[in-house]
Amino acid sequence: MKTKRATVNSKSVLYLTSTNQLVLNSPSSNKTRPVKSKFKIDSNNSLICRINESGNWREKYSIPGEIKYKGKWRLDDNCNLVLDLQEKEKSGKRKVTLKGEIVNCESDPLIFKIKTKSLGVREVISYLNLKGTWRADKFNRIVFEVKKARQKMLYRRRENAAVLIA
Repeated sequence: MKTKRATVNSKSVLYLTSTNQLVLNSPSSNKTRPVKSKFKIDSNNSLICRINESGNWREKYSIPGEIKYKGKWRLDDNCNLVLDLQEKEKSGKRKVTLKGEIVNCESDPLIFKIKTKSLGVREVISYLNLKGTWRADKFNRIVFEVKKARQKMLYRRRENAAVLIA
Protein backbone atom coordinates (compact mmCIF):
# COMPACT_ATOMS: atom_id res chain seq x y z
CA MET A 1 0.00 0.00 0.00
CA LYS A 2 1.51 3.32 -1.09
CA THR A 3 1.26 5.98 1.57
CA LYS A 4 4.04 8.55 1.11
CA ARG A 5 5.70 9.59 -2.15
CA ALA A 6 8.91 11.33 -3.20
CA THR A 7 9.94 12.02 -6.78
CA VAL A 8 13.57 11.18 -7.37
CA ASN A 9 13.46 12.41 -10.97
CA SER A 10 10.95 12.59 -13.81
CA LYS A 11 11.39 8.87 -14.53
CA SER A 12 11.16 7.11 -11.17
CA VAL A 13 9.10 7.67 -8.04
CA LEU A 14 9.98 6.32 -4.59
CA TYR A 15 7.22 5.61 -2.08
CA LEU A 16 7.52 5.14 1.67
CA THR A 17 4.97 2.56 2.79
CA SER A 18 3.25 2.29 6.16
CA THR A 19 5.92 -0.27 7.16
CA ASN A 20 8.76 2.24 6.49
CA GLN A 21 9.65 0.30 3.31
CA LEU A 22 10.92 2.29 0.35
CA VAL A 23 9.50 1.04 -2.96
CA LEU A 24 10.14 2.11 -6.54
CA ASN A 25 7.47 2.82 -9.12
CA SER A 26 9.03 3.18 -12.55
CA PRO A 27 7.16 4.22 -15.72
CA SER A 28 8.90 1.40 -17.60
CA SER A 29 7.16 -1.17 -15.39
CA ASN A 30 3.63 -1.48 -14.01
CA LYS A 31 4.96 -3.08 -10.81
CA THR A 32 6.41 -1.57 -7.67
CA ARG A 33 9.72 -2.94 -6.44
CA PRO A 34 11.04 -2.84 -2.86
CA VAL A 35 14.28 -0.88 -2.54
CA LYS A 36 17.06 -1.88 -0.15
CA SER A 37 17.50 1.18 2.04
CA LYS A 38 18.31 2.34 5.54
CA PHE A 39 17.53 5.54 7.41
CA LYS A 40 19.92 7.49 9.61
CA ILE A 41 20.21 11.01 11.00
CA ASP A 42 23.36 13.03 10.30
CA SER A 43 25.19 15.46 12.59
CA ASN A 44 22.83 18.30 11.55
CA ASN A 45 19.71 16.24 12.41
CA SER A 46 18.86 15.85 8.70
CA LEU A 47 17.25 12.56 7.64
CA ILE A 48 19.39 10.48 5.29
CA CYS A 49 17.94 7.59 3.28
CA ARG A 50 20.82 5.45 2.07
CA ILE A 51 19.95 3.34 -1.00
CA ASN A 52 21.73 -0.03 -0.73
CA GLU A 53 21.30 -1.13 -4.33
CA SER A 54 24.07 -1.65 -6.89
CA GLY A 55 25.40 1.32 -8.84
CA ASN A 56 24.14 -0.19 -12.12
CA TRP A 57 20.63 -0.60 -10.70
CA ARG A 58 20.57 2.98 -9.36
CA GLU A 59 21.84 4.28 -12.70
CA LYS A 60 19.17 2.33 -14.59
CA TYR A 61 16.40 4.03 -12.58
CA SER A 62 18.27 7.36 -12.10
CA ILE A 63 18.28 7.04 -8.31
CA PRO A 64 21.08 8.54 -6.19
CA GLY A 65 22.92 6.50 -3.55
CA GLU A 66 21.62 8.78 -0.83
CA ILE A 67 18.60 11.05 -0.38
CA LYS A 68 18.85 13.85 2.17
CA TYR A 69 15.79 15.44 3.74
CA LYS A 70 15.97 18.70 5.74
CA GLY A 71 13.20 20.18 7.82
CA LYS A 72 11.57 20.45 11.22
CA TRP A 73 11.04 17.38 13.41
CA ARG A 74 7.91 16.60 15.45
CA LEU A 75 5.78 13.68 16.66
CA ASP A 76 2.29 13.17 15.28
CA ASP A 77 -0.74 12.11 17.35
CA ASN A 78 0.32 8.43 17.05
CA CYS A 79 3.88 9.22 18.26
CA ASN A 80 5.37 8.63 14.80
CA LEU A 81 8.41 10.70 13.91
CA VAL A 82 7.52 13.32 11.28
CA LEU A 83 9.91 15.53 9.35
CA ASP A 84 8.12 18.55 7.86
CA LEU A 85 10.28 19.19 4.82
CA GLN A 86 12.08 22.49 4.39
CA GLU A 87 11.57 22.31 0.62
CA LYS A 88 8.59 20.71 -1.10
CA GLU A 89 9.45 17.64 -3.17
CA LYS A 90 8.73 17.64 -6.91
CA SER A 91 5.79 15.36 -6.20
CA GLY A 92 4.26 17.96 -3.86
CA LYS A 93 5.22 15.97 -0.78
CA ARG A 94 5.75 18.14 2.28
CA LYS A 95 6.62 15.59 4.99
CA VAL A 96 8.23 12.24 5.73
CA THR A 97 6.58 10.06 8.40
CA LEU A 98 8.51 7.24 10.07
CA LYS A 99 6.50 4.83 12.18
CA GLY A 100 8.20 3.67 15.32
CA GLU A 101 8.68 4.50 18.99
CA ILE A 102 10.84 6.50 21.36
CA VAL A 103 13.08 4.00 23.11
CA ASN A 104 15.37 6.20 25.15
CA CYS A 105 15.77 9.78 26.28
CA GLU A 106 19.39 10.27 27.29
CA SER A 107 21.21 13.45 28.28
CA ASP A 108 22.04 14.36 24.67
CA PRO A 109 20.19 12.18 22.12
CA LEU A 110 16.52 11.31 21.81
CA ILE A 111 16.54 7.77 20.40
CA PHE A 112 13.74 6.67 18.06
CA LYS A 113 13.43 3.05 16.85
CA ILE A 114 11.94 2.23 13.45
CA LYS A 115 11.31 -1.14 11.83
CA THR A 116 11.65 -1.42 8.07
CA LYS A 117 10.60 -4.31 5.90
CA SER A 118 13.52 -5.18 3.66
CA LEU A 119 12.37 -6.65 0.34
CA GLY A 120 9.03 -7.42 1.94
CA VAL A 121 10.31 -10.27 4.12
CA ARG A 122 13.18 -9.40 6.44
CA GLU A 123 12.68 -6.80 9.14
CA VAL A 124 15.49 -4.29 9.75
CA ILE A 125 15.60 -2.23 12.95
CA SER A 126 17.19 1.22 12.88
CA TYR A 127 17.84 3.60 15.74
CA LEU A 128 17.66 7.30 14.88
CA ASN A 129 19.49 9.60 17.29
CA LEU A 130 18.24 13.19 17.37
CA LYS A 131 20.82 15.40 19.04
CA GLY A 132 19.70 18.15 21.38
CA THR A 133 19.49 19.29 24.99
CA TRP A 134 17.01 18.95 27.84
CA ARG A 135 15.73 22.08 29.60
CA ALA A 136 12.69 23.50 31.35
CA ASP A 137 10.41 25.80 29.34
CA LYS A 138 8.71 28.94 30.68
CA PHE A 139 5.86 26.78 32.07
CA ASN A 140 8.39 24.58 33.92
CA ARG A 141 7.81 21.60 31.62
CA ILE A 142 10.71 19.36 30.63
CA VAL A 143 11.45 19.76 26.92
CA PHE A 144 14.00 18.30 24.52
CA GLU A 145 15.26 20.92 22.09
CA VAL A 146 16.83 19.98 18.77
CA LYS A 147 18.76 22.90 17.33
CA LYS A 148 19.30 23.22 13.62
CA ALA A 149 20.07 26.18 11.43
CA ARG A 150 17.46 28.78 12.50
CA GLN A 151 15.00 26.23 13.83
CA LYS A 152 14.44 24.00 16.83
CA MET A 153 12.24 21.14 17.95
CA LEU A 154 10.85 20.74 21.44
CA TYR A 155 9.93 17.40 23.00
CA ARG A 156 7.61 17.80 25.95
CA ARG A 157 7.35 14.95 28.35
CA ARG A 158 4.00 14.56 30.14
CA GLU A 159 2.71 11.85 32.45
CA ASN A 160 1.50 9.43 29.76
CA ALA A 161 2.24 11.21 26.50
CA ALA A 162 5.12 12.53 24.46
CA VAL A 163 4.52 15.52 22.19
CA LEU A 164 6.95 17.35 19.93
CA ILE A 165 6.27 21.04 19.54
CA ALA A 166 7.78 22.97 16.64
